[in-house]
Amino acid sequence: MVVLDASVILQIPFEEEFTRHARLLVKEADSIEAPHILWYEVGNGIVKLHRRKLIDEYGAVESLGRLMQIPIRLVETDIPSTLSLAVELQITFYDAAYVDAALQLGTELYTADNLLYERALRRIEANHIGRI
Repeated sequence: MVVLDASVILQIPFEEEFTRHARLLVKEADSIEAPHILWYEVGNGIVKLHRRKLIDEYGAVESLGRLMQIPIRLVETDIPSTLSLAVELQITFYDAAYVDAALQLGTELYTADNLLYERALRRIEANHIGRI
């Protein structure tokens, strides 16, 4: 079981720096977990790519649809705990939700976000997708 953040999921449909690593991780994980905000963050990342004209609308919809086929179990996070983690680790509330999910589940977090990786290490086992 692993927790993946949106930065890892967004590597999968596009040829990004860590695409190969992300695809392999998804293929080999026995189960993937993420907080409920995952699809909102992934969707927002796809919208940003569309606004920068890196993908068209069809590509955006197609990419999100394919990603949503990945068997990811969405978990509730504890809102007060998430807020405390965000303040303690000096990260966004959104990023803290992934840390909280990993803490609750007693598992490791994978991310492509350097800051989240460095800060999460203070509380959980965290892995940068580029280092696997």
